[in-house]
Amino acid sequence: MDILCLNETESEIITGLTVTSVDEARIVTSVLLERGCQTVIVTLGAQGAVYATKDQTEAIHVPTTCVEAVDTTVSADRFFLPFPCSLLMLDNVLPSLACIETLLSEFVLLKIQC
Repeated sequence: MDILCLNETESEIITGLTVTSVDEARIVTSVLLERGCQTVIVTLGAQGAVYATKDQTEAIHVPTTCVEAVDTTVSADRFFLPFPCSLLMLDNVLPSLACIETLLSEFVLLKIQC
């Protein structure tokens, strides 16, 4: 399964389309699917993520839990590192994204002491 996962800024760089909302992310997923991507995930920070696949072209919004973030340092890494493992275990993008969004909302609440 080929997966392209990007944030709002990366989406804009690749497509030239501004992404500040779920609806705009849905448009980006359509554009990238038309360009040949198999699965597209656009992460939206506090708004969650949007994904679509070549077989499920209607983009699905996966909201995140609203929290007052204490530390968002390396949030993207905290998303991307467990996602492939979750995807392999669950063999489905939607529950994998939902799981990671829930975990990420917990991670940003933690202030890591160094």
